[in-house]
Amino acid sequence: MELSKFLLFVEEYNQNNFQNISSKMDIFNHIGELFYKGMREKYPRKNLPSSETIANALIERENIVTTGVGQGIALPNTKIKGLPEIYLGAYILPGIDWNAIDSQLVTLVMPVIAPKDLPNKETYLKKHLNVMARLSDLLKKGPGKRSREKIDEYLNLSKNKINQKEFSYLLDYSDQFRNF
Repeated sequence: MELSKFLLFVEEYNQNNFQNISSKMDIFNHIGELFYKGMREKYPRKNLPSSETIANALIERENIVTTGVGQGIALPNTKIKGLPEIYLGAYILPGIDWNAIDSQLVTLVMPVIAPKDLPNKETYLKKHLNVMARLSDLLKKGPGKRSREKIDEYLNLSKNKINQKEFSYLLDYSDQFRNF
């Protein structure tokens, strides 16, 4: 599965986007704005959920249980009415407390939002779960997990110039770097 077809934005944290020191909730609000902006560019005439609706849905999901899956990664995800497709983002952080399961600061957030109300709901549920499973596998560290090493290496080399096209390529083809 090519994750890049779902990728709507790749953004690096910039303190200038926030008035105060950022919290997880501030980040969710900014992610909601990024998703909305990306969808609006793709579908200028469509009635889309607002950035607030997106942020609130992600926050509501986060309040159930943390999406900080460990190793510096958070995978917030939710379903929202009115979405035309599944969307994925990448948000690079300097390290923010996310209440992750391993208590590490989160440096990469990969939010996923999926349609809640489409007629072929089962198809989108499978696709949503496949995207989440693919991300989880791609971002794990450990023996034979060179894809995560390549992503970390790219993020470290690319400070202040993250390129969405390059990041998309890395998501889709990093499996080639694995040692079996």
